Amino acid sequence: MMFTISFVRIKIALLTCITSLGLIACGGSDEPAATPATTTASFAGTYDGSYSGVETGTFTVIITAQGAVTGSVRSQTFNQTFPVTGNVTNAGAINATASAGQAGSSSYNGTISTNGAVTGTWSYDANSPRTGGGSFGGSRRP
Repeated sequence: MMFTISFVRIKIALLTCITSLGLIACGGSDEPAATPATTTASFAGTYDGSYSGVETGTFTVIITAQGAVTGSVRSQTFNQTFPVTGNVTNAGAINATASAGQAGSSSYNGTISTNGAVTGTWSYDANSPRTGGGSFGGSRRP
């Protein structure tokens, strides 16, 4: 009888150990899975879109793997094209400035989703002869 009880205890201990090892090896933890880190490289590409508000127009920008933004804004209101420069953070925040033109310089602040949609707001800078702003939106080219 003593042999049977000891054998059963060994069997239970062995099963407990195997089950524990299996959960660890298979990732069977209650801890949430880590999400991969986003980098500026995940936003790299060419984006096209439009903006509206007190002025309307279109934009095309290129975002490099390092997060640099360059491109142009085409104002339909003033029938002019302005260069754009800025940056994107690892979190997808975009900050850009269209250089001074007839209406003065303007700032664009928004976000880029991991699927390539870009949205945000724009406004004339303090040194601009105009006031106001609006919104913008676009997407990454396939």
